[in-house]
Amino acid sequence: MRNFIVGVRILACAATFLAVFSAGCRDKSPEESGRVLLTVPIGVTQLEGQTSQSHAERLLQELNDNNSSYVFVAAHRGGWERDWENRAPENSLVNIDKAVRMSFDVYETDLIQSKDGHFVIFHDGTIDRTTNGTGRVMDLSLSQLKELNLKYTNGKISGESVPTFEEFLIRGKGRILFKIDYNAPLQSFPDAVRLVKKHGMLGHVFFRFWWSNEIAEDLTRFIESGMPFHPSLIMFRTRTPEEVRAAVSQFSPNIIEVFLYTVDQEITPNGLEALSMAREAGVLIETHSWGGKKEWSELIKAGVRMLHTQEPEAMTEFLKNYGVHW
Repeated sequence: MRNFIVGVRILACAATFLAVFSAGCRDKSPEESGRVLLTVPIGVTQLEGQTSQSHAERLLQELNDNNSSYVFVAAHRGGWERDWENRAPENSLVNIDKAVRMSFDVYETDLIQSKDGHFVIFHDGTIDRTTNGTGRVMDLSLSQLKELNLKYTNGKISGESVPTFEEFLIRGKGRILFKIDYNAPLQSFPDAVRLVKKHGMLGHVFFRFWWSNEIAEDLTRFIESGMPFHPSLIMFRTRTPEEVRAAVSQFSPNIIEVFLYTVDQEITPNGLEALSMAREAGVLIETHSWGGKKEWSELIKAGVRMLHTQEPEAMTEFLKNYGVHW
């Protein structure tokens, strides 16, 4: 199993290199193409030809570069701090546009299945809080869900409908990466992965699972049975050094989440030890941060390169000023 995953990882890295190399060879001058060259902060990798890449490809370049100091902003539910002002309710297609416009790197969201088996984007198990309807998502068909309109946090009704996972992928492709909390039945996971592959987005989408031996066994079985795989496909949420060691040993992931906090938002010694182990393993570390600038700075110094936040606008500005974000 480990040899198979290592082989996939090598092939993925080779494909990324060839894509970057080819893009650079085809690139025209700014005068010919009408493009404007971007200035990247000190400490962030900039390569020739990157102006011809999609934004997501540039992000993947940073993600796969162990020497990069770029820090990714993972926006909780796409960022909904000013949803009414932006006319972009949480988990809507227009909220993807807003997240891209505001330079967020990763759109964090949640995946669930409708009664008739379609993958839809919902944070809650019910539709009450975020739509003009009531009931459980799993009790409604896709056609019933599509009749609903999403709500803003102020209670006003938007013109936005409930998006499917496939609509999310299409809207974000090449523009942003996705972190998906997978809340649908586990046996349907290979179907979700096949949708990602269908749209050429393996490596652009990270499915997050809490680490457990049972989940790891099921996912291994899916992979060995032919489910499409990429080293960035599965982001395990780990809490201890033992969980980090097991995830790295069994799946050779590009990225891992280290959950650092108690229920009182205190950072645990176990979490810090797990973070240290992940850093030594050379895996990109993601964690939640509910604190402010002081905590963000400390986490960056500790080696965290992806910060999941409910304040993506403030964090993006902070990281740009810190010199570790475009």
